[in-house]
Amino acid sequence: AQGAWGATACAQPLALEIACGKDRLVTGSGWTPAATDRQALRLTPAHSTLTLGERSLNEPLGGWKGDLLGPRLVGPPIHVTADRREGDGAVWLEMEHDGWTELFGLNHQRRLYLDQRLDELRAEERVFPTPGRKEMVRQIAAPYAIRFQLEPGVQASLARDRRSILLRGASGRGWWFRTDGPDVAIEPSVHIDAGLTRRSLQIVVRGSARTDSETKIRWKLSPAGASGDPG
Repeated sequence: AQGAWGATACAQPLALEIACGKDRLVTGSGWTPAATDRQALRLTPAHSTLTLGERSLNEPLGGWKGDLLGPRLVGPPIHVTADRREGDGAVWLEMEHDGWTELFGLNHQRRLYLDQRLDELRAEERVFPTPGRKEMVRQIAAPYAIRFQLEPGVQASLARDRRSILLRGASGRGWWFRTDGPDVAIEPSVHIDAGLTRRSLQIVVRGSARTDSETKIRWKLSPAGASGDPG
């Protein structure tokens, strides 16, 4: 939703959802304005995007102001840019937002490359100092978490290399999620579906980003069954 007082807005810039054939693999919290008792699912960690310091970019208005005005989302303004290009059997999508500038002096850029011939999605998450920011940021390191919320029912198993996760949707077809992030885990999560809260899983890639230089994390999603499958 647009506007500084969006009662239905979510603090989840650059969030993505991924469907592979008939299977929806990566999704979000499923929050809707009808779920008034699930306000936490509007926050940044509840969708498939990057967070810094386990913080949310915006928060629902609380206290007597929240009672008076409702759960309006408040926080610093977030400027988002997106550039989409298509080529021979490929699609590029480059997105960026400055929502972390106030807290950490950093921007988040998400680059996606869809290779339609290989059925492969390659991506790069880039966190870098906000251009033109003059004031000093005291904190030298900021912990990051990149979450991939999985559709309820999607199975996930961590390979022995501790860098790859095999995903299987309802069709039974397998997909490998791989990353060069320093720490990868499968953790419990929840998803709202038709008003019901369902248990689900999430992939979480964790590490630390410096506030005085750029940090890059790469990941990709590709079909299972190839010769390069992890052990």
